[in-house]
Amino acid sequence: MALSGDSRTRHQVDPDAFGVLHAPPPYAYRCPYGSSTAEECGNRAAAHVGELIDEHQDVAAVIMEPNAGTNGIVAPANYWPALRAQTRSRNVYLIADEVMSGFGRCGEWFAWQRYGEEGRPDLMTLAKGLTGAHLPLGAVVLSAELSQRLEREMLYTGLTYCGHPLACAAGVAAIEAYGDERLIERSRSLGALDVRALESACRQSIPSSATCGAATACSPWSSWCATVARANRSAAWPESPPALKHLVRDALQRDVSFAIRGNLILLAPPLVIAENELGDALTLLDELLAAVRF
Repeated sequence: MALSGDSRTRHQVDPDAFGVLHAPPPYAYRCPYGSSTAEECGNRAAAHVGELIDEHQDVAAVIMEPNAGTNGIVAPANYWPALRAQTRSRNVYLIADEVMSGFGRCGEWFAWQRYGEEGRPDLMTLAKGLTGAHLPLGAVVLSAELSQRLEREMLYTGLTYCGHPLACAAGVAAIEAYGDERLIERSRSLGALDVRALESACRQSIPSSATCGAATACSPWSSWCATVARANRSAAWPESPPALKHLVRDALQRDVSFAIRGNLILLAPPLVIAENELGDALTLLDELLAAVRF
């Protein structure tokens, strides 16, 4: 929890007590660096991480989601490669938190793969999609260099249920299903259609009193969000405006569940969703967005 930037849990743990530093996010929509373009915001955000490493000099690793989970921040495309370059040039490990973005949520097995080899992290944290949600299971994947070091140096860690055979069997079966059913490829093809529909809804259905986030996709494929806020881009966080609460209520009455957080509408359909079901949900969202009034 000390590593998390979630404002809802900030009062429960002291990051300083665990030696954790937080850097401002690469949020081009409300850039904390006052940037005029998304690319500039990405470069400045990555450079700031490098500055923090230089200032403190004892940084062991940087941990970051290659694709944000539920905070609505869509990092500029240049951010992750720039962050990788900053950490690599300083011999600091980069940890990709793929707990939410892994296993097809971004059209690849893992979100960092969208950036090719230049975006390869030193470690990955995995969970959720690792078993297709059938059983709880988490894992840490190491680079070859780190793995070789641990073969020579014992890492005294672990929990009672480490390597639990039932959970691990579910993980193996899920990974086989992703491949056999071509779910990663399916997320890519369906997701491209989904994003076009969502962008169309933002252009056509958002009333003049509000704005839809300039970058509407949390990821380009099967998990995304729309930022719906007043035209000045201000909104209480994480409290949701009444209009979005009403949208969720109206959708539930028509048997579709949308999630909201603050001024965000979150959508994360399963990789096996039928095309007609997804189409019906997006059509309903379009209709409900058109009725939103702040």
